Amino acid sequence: MLKVHKSYIPNSRLVTIKTAALCLVFTINIFLYDAQVLAASKVVVSDNFRVVGRSGVDQEMLEEISKAFEKAYAEVTEKLGLTRYKSCKIEVIIVSEYQRYRADAYRWDSVIRVPLETYKEDISGGVFQHELTHILIDTAMPSAPTWFHEGLAMYIERGFPEEGVPKEEINFRAAKKIFKDKFSFKELEADFRRPKEEWFSYQLSYNIVSYLIDKRGFDKIKELFNTRGHFRKRFKKVYGESLDDFEAHLNRIIEEERSRKP
Repeated sequence: MLKVHKSYIPNSRLVTIKTAALCLVFTINIFLYDAQVLAASKVVVSDNFRVVGRSGVDQEMLEEISKAFEKAYAEVTEKLGLTRYKSCKIEVIIVSEYQRYRADAYRWDSVIRVPLETYKEDISGGVFQHELTHILIDTAMPSAPTWFHEGLAMYIERGFPEEGVPKEEINFRAAKKIFKDKFSFKELEADFRRPKEEWFSYQLSYNIVSYLIDKRGFDKIKELFNTRGHFRKRFKKVYGESLDDFEAHLNRIIEEERSRKP
């Protein structure tokens, strides 16, 4: 007898057996399609990665990309003081066709997708470091919010700016226009799903993480990873204030910006 697990079905009481069966057929078809594509792909396996090249990506290019990822991995893990805490390899899928994104990471199963054009354009390897940071954060600290993920990933992508070196100012002048009432991490998280606010959310997240590093040092970021518990609990233990207290601190800065002349 076929049993359909409720967690796979939104509002399972309203879903018929017929609909569930169609979903199952669709899932099987997708699995078979992916299996066929992977069967026709080239693969390079290194110490920490399994790099898969779809059609249009030659073996020599895959070897080169694999070395670039291993180099990025060594740099990021050294800076964060991390290992992956998992025995499985990170899967990297290189696609030759045009994509609207530079790269993305499926954090829950350690998969990174990279368009070939991104690799050719990203001479410094910053994009690779960005996506690897997502994998490493999620492995060591799965409760980390999106703003921390994207903020730290952007910080690392931009070449580990030295502490004390002037960077872009925290964009609270823009923040006061977006957050009509008060800034909140809850709203910032929601803005990542709003196309008009998405770019701003990335930039503000980078600014907030940079602010934490400039004021408290990068070692505090490392402590977050090595402290147990939910992100909120870790943050309070490491920084000596709750996320709510930190949010209130940011709001005070925004209020100061509001009081200034434009």
